[in-house]
Amino acid sequence: MKETRYRESRVCRVLGNPLAYGVIVKLLESGAQTPSQLASHIRRSVPTVSHTLSNLRLADLVRFDRSGRTALYRIKYPKEMRKLLNALEKFNDATRRVGK
Repeated sequence: MKETRYRESRVCRVLGNPLAYGVIVKLLESGAQTPSQLASHIRRSVPTVSHTLSNLRLADLVRFDRSGRTALYRIKYPKEMRKLLNALEKFNDATRRVGK
């Protein structure tokens, strides 16, 4: 498998997790957030959100900046991520109409 296809499959795999998808959406909506802030918004535990952020980091979708003990996570490629989520929304709309 070509490297680009492999990377694409990794992005699909991680975004297939509803929690990871929710974290991405929240970061796009609200900008940089700490794991605690994200956990509060998404109503999950901080360790669960931190694990999800780790997976998103491994997929190269988020990055973090550290200030002392605080880590602020943000989308690494926000413009491209918005395009991807818009394409998924259009795909979902199109396939929902086909089934009717």
